[in-house]
Amino acid sequence: WASGTGPLMEASSTLLNITSDTQTFTIEAWIYPKSIQPQSPSDDYRFTSIVSQGQVYASFGYVDDGTLRWYTYGTGQTHHISSAAGIVATGQWQHVAVVSNAGSVKTYHNGIEVGSGSLYAPSGGQSDDIHIGNADLTKQSDAVDGFISNLRITNTAVYTAAFTSPTVPLTSISGTQLLCCQSTSSATAATTIATGSITSAGN
Repeated sequence: WASGTGPLMEASSTLLNITSDTQTFTIEAWIYPKSIQPQSPSDDYRFTSIVSQGQVYASFGYVDDGTLRWYTYGTGQTHHISSAAGIVATGQWQHVAVVSNAGSVKTYHNGIEVGSGSLYAPSGGQSDDIHIGNADLTKQSDAVDGFISNLRITNTAVYTAAFTSPTVPLTSISGTQLLCCQSTSSATAATTIATGSITSAGN
């Protein structure tokens, strides 16, 4: 999809639902940013969100300087795993992923590891829906201005080291909780969804 302010798609909280510092999961997608929204200067958790749990208890996305970022909020603190600046570029397709392997987190851009750290489970939001493409419609900085394709969430560590970016559409593999953004006609179509459905909450 493409929009100046970004739509907000919602799916069941149980598809991610991070409750432990040692949880294992993978979030990956192909993205094409047309532009990158300015980050909120007063709120470091407000940045372009590919996928978030609720509004901003957990979020995977990118900052206006091209930093790829995984973020959680827990026990009164914010936790970032960020790449160097200039990693995420506008005007081109790129594969991004965040992988937690029993709490050891790595982020990848086009198959290259660009960030690492430890998982801190968010202190809330576990019952909140997953948001795709925009954590909060009232915040311009959260919105994807561009396209998301082949978004997949699994409860396994799909990648544990550098890899060659997929060149064909992603498929449902063991542990897949959500596989979507593959339809050319419907933003809410899901190839695989473990529970519930995807709904539109914005434009």
